[in-house]
Amino acid sequence: MALFRGTLIDFNSGTYRATVRLHGATPRTIENIRCTRLPSGEFTAGRQVAVDTGDHNDPEDAVVTAVFS
Repeated sequence: MALFRGTLIDFNSGTYRATVRLHGATPRTIENIRCTRLPSGEFTAGRQVAVDTGDHNDPEDAVVTAVFS
């Protein structure tokens, strides 16, 4: 399991999926990431997020697990 920090770019409240730009030496944007069921108002563009990539580092396994300032 790898845990990354990123910046929330976009959030779809209907599907609870997000677009996130991961922090790092080579910033990478991942689209259509599943999100934990926090209130949708927490998912504001520009907020910092924690992304769990699962066991396989497959973007399909990624989940936004936390939102913070």
